[in-house]
Amino acid sequence: MHRVAVFLLFLAAGSLSSLAQIDPAGHWEGAINTPGTELGIIVELKQEAGVLVGTISIPAQGLKAMPLANVK
Repeated sequence: MHRVAVFLLFLAAGSLSSLAQIDPAGHWEGAINTPGTELGIIVELKQEAGVLVGTISIPAQGLKAMPLANVK
């Protein structure tokens, strides 16, 4: 029983460390809910010189590839 508990503890610890390494870079789509409407958004994230940078587009408002600040 003790060995099973130790195994599960190591398994959980390994899973948590891999979650911390997830790279958010890529193409993301979603929506912003505002009173009376839902606005579709597109976010592009990438690594540049070790820093995460990105842009946001909101097609319904004509906003295209506006740079994001302080992406973390």
